[in-house]
Amino acid sequence: MTAAVRLFVALEIDSSLRPGIAAIQDSLRASNADVAWTRPEQWHLTIRFLGDADESGLPGIVDALHRAASTVPPFTMHVRGLGTFPGGRRPRVAWLGIEDLSGHRLSLLAGAVERGLGVLGFPPEGRAFRPHLTLGRIRSARGVERLQEIIAAHASADVGTSLARELTLFQSELLPGGARYTALATSALQG
Repeated sequence: MTAAVRLFVALEIDSSLRPGIAAIQDSLRASNADVAWTRPEQWHLTIRFLGDADESGLPGIVDALHRAASTVPPFTMHVRGLGTFPGGRRPRVAWLGIEDLSGHRLSLLAGAVERGLGVLGFPPEGRAFRPHLTLGRIRSARGVERLQEIIAAHASADVGTSLARELTLFQSELLPGGARYTALATSALQG
């Protein structure tokens, strides 16, 4: 029996955007809301969360990602706009929006990944794909009203553009100090 690994598939954000993302996150921190803020090494666009998978299945997963990446050429994403999931009085996630400037390549890539993983037995995600970068996970109602005021005031925040070049398969290890992500494989976009 092989070990289970916690996995997700993501697109990395250009490192040149990190200072702008950090500045936005700092402005949200000023709310003093009860939020577990993501660290810069955790800033990425999750395409698909797989959860726990048997380590012996990694070669098949990597092959499926290579096939998906081969169907879509590189494309530019615009990182802009703030919001929360879900909307309303009890949000759980503060996010920074990501828009596909090609208009369709990101959704094509997400669909190809979903189909490839479906063939391997991964069930469909079950919710619409909403491209975003998680800035923080809201733990309680403390400070949420102030947090939402700051988000509303900066709703059109614009960090810049990032070129999507490759898919990355990450392992996520849940540790006492927070999650640690390790890149296991990359697949260049080539379509």
